[in-house]
Amino acid sequence: REVLEKDDELLTESKKVENMVAEHKRGTSTYKNKILMLEVEVDSLQDKAKLDALETESTQEILIVELKEKVRTLESELSLKEEEMKSVVSELISELNVARRESLERVERSESVEKEFE
Repeated sequence: REVLEKDDELLTESKKVENMVAEHKRGTSTYKNKILMLEVEVDSLQDKAKLDALETESTQEILIVELKEKVRTLESELSLKEEEMKSVVSELISELNVARRESLERVERSESVEKEFE
């Protein structure tokens, strides 16, 4: 009888231990699943970060190309303005020379008219 009671106790204890082991395995499995889910999330975030970095780099390259084009356009416009200014200055110098000549001619005529009257 004592042996049967002890056997029942051991069986009960054995069942408790089996239940604890099963619960531990379920808990371990849950943690492993959580760890796997976190690893997948980390991989996803790393991929997104890489894509964002590539997109940022691509956007910067596009902006650089656009800025270079704007600089070329401004340089071209500046060169045209410089040519226009040279042309205007040259024209003004020509007009000034013509006005000087005409002024000198008037002075000479007026001097010759004065001489005639003397």
